[in-house]
Amino acid sequence: MRSAARRAYLKYPLLALLGTVAATVTWWPLRHPAAAPVAAALAAAPTAVCGAWLPSGGLALATADGQLQLHRGTQHRLLEQPLGPLSKLVASPAGDRLLLLSQGGQAALLELPGGLLQVLETPGGELADGAFSPDGAYLTLATATGELALWQTCDGLLTTVGNTFSEDRAALRAVGFSPGGDFLAAVTATGWWQLWQVEPAADLPPGLTQLVDRPVSLVGGLNALAWDTTGDHLLVGGDDGCLRRYRLADGQLEATCVVGTPVRALSFDATSGAVLAGGLDGTLARWAADGQVQRWRDVGDLSWLLALPGASAAVAASPPRLLKLR
Repeated sequence: MRSAARRAYLKYPLLALLGTVAATVTWWPLRHPAAAPVAAALAAAPTAVCGAWLPSGGLALATADGQLQLHRGTQHRLLEQPLGPLSKLVASPAGDRLLLLSQGGQAALLELPGGLLQVLETPGGELADGAFSPDGAYLTLATATGELALWQTCDGLLTTVGNTFSEDRAALRAVGFSPGGDFLAAVTATGWWQLWQVEPAADLPPGLTQLVDRPVSLVGGLNALAWDTTGDHLLVGGDDGCLRRYRLADGQLEATCVVGTPVRALSFDATSGAVLAGGLDGTLARWAADGQVQRWRDVGDLSWLLALPGASAAVAASPPRLLKLR
């Protein structure tokens, strides 16, 4: 089901939620049909620190004071959540569940449009990231202590089925399933990217088998990752200011894009094949499928990125505001 807001995104494809106005960006008028639904959500969450687009339509935002808001078109709802201030929101592929990660290292699963489903027993320590498999059958959490935990959906709830660790138990910073759900990738604070195969069995819980453990030549660590739509390539960004694309068939580096500042977040545009990278100094880079690179300087505090439907992308900053990129 496509809402009016979703149809508007398809008609006006490139939107961004940014922190400040630069010479290379322009405001969407709030009366603009593509801007109105998102602008209304942002007006209700001026201190948003993270967010998630729901595949079923809508936007979830978490504020600095711990509020969790759900926005669908012109409807806005405050959701109860048990964790306090949040650091990450992850929507399930069907858009019916929302994973919450707290600044205190806790995790919970909400069933939308509202209602606590489960508080997860986390590995302990700071939670860096979380991800659902494309079919929603699995969930993984990555920690700053290098632990990767895997859950499987059973009778509507999640049960722990396996744990593994990063190279030398280095802090994990980002994790994500491949589009097919058969692989799981993670990046570490020491500059490694790692790949596991998810191995379901008929009579045993699924496990994780590590396939690749590859260091990246850079100063500092890796902070973000994104898969392309085919699952044939993995993109990673790190402290050396570069965005790299690796070929999964042999693990080899295929191409590099210079962002020019430490990369904090990535968003892959499935329709156009472009990748957005948010930099530490407020630089936003768009790496197109044909290799061309666009950069916007002094955009704002780019700490999280969200993909909008229909060949578009959104970038969230602090405070979030709605802008159109030229």
